[in-house]
Amino acid sequence: MEFRQLSYFISAAKYLSFTKAAEEHYVAQTAISQQISSLEKHLNVKLFIRSNRTVQLTEAGRVLLREANLITSKVAEAEAKTKEAALGFEGTLNIGTAGPSERRVLPVMLKRFHELYPKISINIIRGGYKKLVEDLKSNYLDVIFVFPYEVEDIKGIEYRKMFSYKIYMAVSKEHKLAQYKKIDVKKIVNEKFVIVSEDEAPKTIEQYKKNCEKDKFQLNIVAKCKSLESMLVMVEAGIGIALVPSCLVDRSNENISYVKLENSKQVVEIGLAWQRESNNPTTKLFLNVVDELHIKKQKK
Repeated sequence: MEFRQLSYFISAAKYLSFTKAAEEHYVAQTAISQQISSLEKHLNVKLFIRSNRTVQLTEAGRVLLREANLITSKVAEAEAKTKEAALGFEGTLNIGTAGPSERRVLPVMLKRFHELYPKISINIIRGGYKKLVEDLKSNYLDVIFVFPYEVEDIKGIEYRKMFSYKIYMAVSKEHKLAQYKKIDVKKIVNEKFVIVSEDEAPKTIEQYKKNCEKDKFQLNIVAKCKSLESMLVMVEAGIGIALVPSCLVDRSNENISYVKLENSKQVVEIGLAWQRESNNPTTKLFLNVVDELHIKKQKK
């Protein structure tokens, strides 16, 4: 049984006319007759009662018509979904994030993306920056939020700057520097520092240390943490101080003070990275949404 045979049969049953069915499919009437005859032989049933003036469906014909309509409807649905998937209107988008730095902008992006493409499933996967880059390279993730240093030398990875943050010093409320609202970088050169482990963001930590050297001091590291959140826990405990981007400033935590750092070479930039030759069309759609929101922000 061929799909073409079912299509011819449905038209003949709809019009109860082989001639009109032939006109609908732009074929000769003999082609309709031959295909329906072939279908009847295949099923070993009579589908139509033919006379000189009329064509009527048999009981078997009525059953086949009902089932054939279901089949053609499913085929049409499958074709539509396939085309939508090819265009990116259906599918899955996997976004990698370390969490804090993009928490204020990601919900806005996702809201707009879902408005435009409600049939695309979105997965948010959290992890350290090193793991995010590895998962992007293996195509497990489609797009990631990341520091530029982590992807700048990787072939085939595109990067787009999203935002830059001012640097603050995070200290325990009991620390001697907690009283200040801003402080010169020269006054922290002898402090003990808590940092994120090199295992989580190796190239970014390397650049962080170089920037400290430009600020004329060496980091006295007393603790290395697996995440930004755990680093702040160490700060709150008074283990050391930490330099953090302004996006991490949380005034609701009364046990930590945030002091703006001045005259420092430190800078924090976060952007989006993706595979240049991505096979997932939803990646491009997401980047288009990011562009749209960026343009609107510039016009305000």
